[in-house]
Amino acid sequence: MLQARNKARMPPHWWLLRNPFLFIGLVSAAARGLMAVLDGASATSWFSLLDWIWQYLGFAYILSANTLAGLMPGLPALIALLLSLAVGLLIYLLLDYIWRRLLSLDS
Repeated sequence: MLQARNKARMPPHWWLLRNPFLFIGLVSAAARGLMAVLDGASATSWFSLLDWIWQYLGFAYILSANTLAGLMPGLPALIALLLSLAVGLLIYLLLDYIWRRLLSLDS
């Protein structure tokens, strides 16, 4: 795990190219957090933009929340939220792993 000092550092955008689904997951989670802050201002254009980001980029969080609600209907709201965030993040990390495996097939 130690790197040689003369090894060139990767450019900052390389993280995005190697982990696109994790980046999407973080952006959609941030959008959902901002939507919670702007809850009363639903008529603003920012809220509609954040809602669009959440609906299209937060697919893993929405999928995990719907699945957990179907499997455990009596789950308290806070625990359901935390579980859906954890499972959704795991889905994004799994997609990133598959993405990196596909990238390594080219080289």
